[in-house]
Amino acid sequence: MSSLDSKKTRNKKQSSSIEKDPFQDRADYFAIFSQIQQLLPKLGAWKYDKILELLGLVCDATTIHIWENYRTVTENFLFRQRCQWYKTHFQYPIYNSQQQSFSPWIESLDRGKIVQKNVAEFTPSEKKLLANSEIKSILIIPIILKDSSIGLISLENCDRAKTYEKVIINLLKATAAAIAIHYQSEQRQANFELIKFAMDRAPDRIFWIDKNAQFFYVNQAGCESLGYTPEELLSMKVFDIDPNADSEFWAKHWQETKTNGILCLETLHQTKQGKVFPVEIRANYLQFENQGYLCCFARDISDRKQAQQQLEENTKRFQTLLNQVPVGIFHTDLEGNFIFVNPRWLEITGLSSKEAMGKGWFNALHPDDRAKINREWNKMALTGKESVIEYRLKSARGEEKWVFSRTVPIDDDTGICTGYFGTITDITDRKNMEQELQESEKRYRSLYQNTPIMLHSIDTEGKLVNVNKYWLEKLGYKKNEVIGKHSTDFLTEESRAYAVNTIFPEFYRTGFSKEISYQFRKKNGEILDVLLNAIAERDKAGNLVRAQAATIDVTDRNRAEAELRLSEQRFRQIFNHSNDAIVVIDPDRDRILDCNQTACRMLQYNRQELLSIPISRVHPHDMPQVREFSDRVIKNGHGWTDKLSCLTKNNLILHAEISAATSYLAGRSCIIASIRDISDRKQAEKALQQINQELEIRISERTKDLAKSNNQLQAEIQERKQAERKIEESLKEKEILLKEIHHRVKNNLFVVSSLLEMQSDQIEDPAVFRIFEESQNRIYSMALIHEQLYRSTDLATVDFSQYLKALVAHLSDCYNLDSQRIRCQLDVETITLNIETAHPYGLIINELVANALEHAFPNNRSGKIWVSLKRDRDNKIVSIVKDNGIGLPKNFNLQETDSLGMQLVFTLTEQLEGKIEIENCNGTSFKIVFSELNYTSRF
Repeated sequence: MSSLDSKKTRNKKQSSSIEKDPFQDRADYFAIFSQIQQLLPKLGAWKYDKILELLGLVCDATTIHIWENYRTVTENFLFRQRCQWYKTHFQYPIYNSQQQSFSPWIESLDRGKIVQKNVAEFTPSEKKLLANSEIKSILIIPIILKDSSIGLISLENCDRAKTYEKVIINLLKATAAAIAIHYQSEQRQANFELIKFAMDRAPDRIFWIDKNAQFFYVNQAGCESLGYTPEELLSMKVFDIDPNADSEFWAKHWQETKTNGILCLETLHQTKQGKVFPVEIRANYLQFENQGYLCCFARDISDRKQAQQQLEENTKRFQTLLNQVPVGIFHTDLEGNFIFVNPRWLEITGLSSKEAMGKGWFNALHPDDRAKINREWNKMALTGKESVIEYRLKSARGEEKWVFSRTVPIDDDTGICTGYFGTITDITDRKNMEQELQESEKRYRSLYQNTPIMLHSIDTEGKLVNVNKYWLEKLGYKKNEVIGKHSTDFLTEESRAYAVNTIFPEFYRTGFSKEISYQFRKKNGEILDVLLNAIAERDKAGNLVRAQAATIDVTDRNRAEAELRLSEQRFRQIFNHSNDAIVVIDPDRDRILDCNQTACRMLQYNRQELLSIPISRVHPHDMPQVREFSDRVIKNGHGWTDKLSCLTKNNLILHAEISAATSYLAGRSCIIASIRDISDRKQAEKALQQINQELEIRISERTKDLAKSNNQLQAEIQERKQAERKIEESLKEKEILLKEIHHRVKNNLFVVSSLLEMQSDQIEDPAVFRIFEESQNRIYSMALIHEQLYRSTDLATVDFSQYLKALVAHLSDCYNLDSQRIRCQLDVETITLNIETAHPYGLIINELVANALEHAFPNNRSGKIWVSLKRDRDNKIVSIVKDNGIGLPKNFNLQETDSLGMQLVFTLTEQLEGKIEIENCNGTSFKIVFSELNYTSRF
């Protein structure tokens, strides 16, 4: 609701000018008039057919009319009701002001008097005009509004002369008065609503203010400009928003506006947030519902004030702008002689200012375009309209340029053309781009035909109008076999029904289809699973003209998804039948989300009980360690511990070994934990420790008296062998644990590498960034060794052929290697190295290959890197890293270099007790000869 609605009062009902009882106690006439009064508010403007029906019941007339604008319009009536005595339908000009015969009638009606005449009273001219209509008598009642006739009610008889009684005339007069009152009410309401509608949506700020400076109405623009709501402003006064206003200020301007009817001044407005800005106020004094108001139009003139302040500065800048603007500007007289050009025009054309003046500019035009320019100039001179044209320039050196020119006539105050003003813009690049665009269109067509996606277009009838080569190849057809065929002809029966009944109706409604699963039938009968996406092309009227569709072959993906579902079933079987207890934990809510049967048996709960208890019930004695372990798993993605205890339902404490990893379930982060009961193993280890202690004691005691206790010693030896077997079994378990350690060391090294990579994102210094990157590569080279050990059946040695392939591939990715520009070739024998040798040698290879990738081929040079690893006849290991790049500096000395990488190569070669040879010819070659380091076996 607008603020004006909340302030205004309802219009008082206008009193009828009809006499209280104009019908002389004729109840039937009074009833008819009452019905007419009830009908008026329910009808639209001047739709009086129901009223005429009521009048026709009591008025003895051939026809009854209600007319408007009878002075100027011949047959312009609102409605004409044919009474029951209607004999003939006539169309004739009855009240035309051009017919002087009726001028006395019109003058009488204008004075509010009725006209009643019989045929005997008609003048000769009136009889002549009414002869064709056969009218014998006529009664006309004017409809008067504000002392002016706005229409009339007329009764006409064609069968006889008729003088109407007073009650009929009173009924018609009362009806005319009621129509006038209703018309006036509707006009007033319509005008009021129109004014309010316009003010509410006006871009200017409009305020109605009463005599006490209180706001009576504010439009939306006014509220937005001050930052108040309408309700807030309607409770405020002018003084609250105008820092200049006070009681004296308001009284002065109120009286001035009331006296003169209009006021214009500049003042200030202050927003709700305290911002003050200048405004221009234009006020009018108006009366509304017997109250006086100022209708004020406020306009923010901040821009104008700033514009006035900047006008002088802009004038100073204008000449500078003309000289610096990147558009060529020229001014000519009426004959086309140049008067002025700016520097950019001279730059574009290649002429000097002296050469351009007069007709000299014509020399800059391309000879082939001069006639076109002449025609365009003559056309502009004849029509007086601006000229827009593209043409070429040609310099004295033969260089061509395309320019876009716009020229407009300059008229003086009398409208006479005095010259021309124009600009030129160098569009040579755009013209070149248009040429490139045409070539791009050709490339697009080639892409459409050769893209490895099935593309096709169909018309509004669903028939194929175009397909690309891949579509044809996939389905095995030729183009002439498919164009014009319905697109559903190539679907299976099930897909065709789905398309016709479901997809097509939805597509016609929305204009697109997304990832629709279909099955195509190839020409050879094979079935192709696809996902189809389509979009509609429409004309300017929004009508569908074509559909473009892209189809992806998902046959292999569907098979993979089926295999994945089968794999999930197998996983569920493994999950449920695992010998270890497996649980899925939500650490945030301290709840178990899922568990297998082994977990239920181990903890002596059924599944529903286990899912309903908190984790603290299972680990009541180790909750700090449980939380620490959970945090470590969430942080690292995995974890392992054997130091936790579990409490069963029957309060039995179990020692457990737990390995865990993070995962997601129903959008939440969770932990999948594998729990193994190692209570027996713990007891066995404790017992084994006790046995070892006892054996040491026994051996010490028995050694003193070996001869005497030979038989007893043999028994003790047998017991020792049994203990050794247990130790061997324990060592096998430790071997598994050692592989797990290698796995975890590898993972931790990768984590460190990842952390370095994340930290390097914040480094802006390229040198520091390279240091971080080199450190990542060194850590990665060490991590690869632990990965090889983890995957190897022999925990003591590393297969270096596989290691080198993985390391070189990683370095190629790190340096964004373009395989077409720099190629890496490996010549590696199958050689295994122990971990003591593998670590330093891996770092050496990392440094040499990284150095070649980074420094050997600057400025996008092409080249090749060779890496070889072989054993010579003496069983020594010979490693060569060679490139055909720019080579090392002439004064390079490996022992005195400042490069950390080269220092590492030298130091690690000494650690391997090897020798290094460097060749710096047609590139760089590092040859390292060493033997595998020998250390005591670990197992």
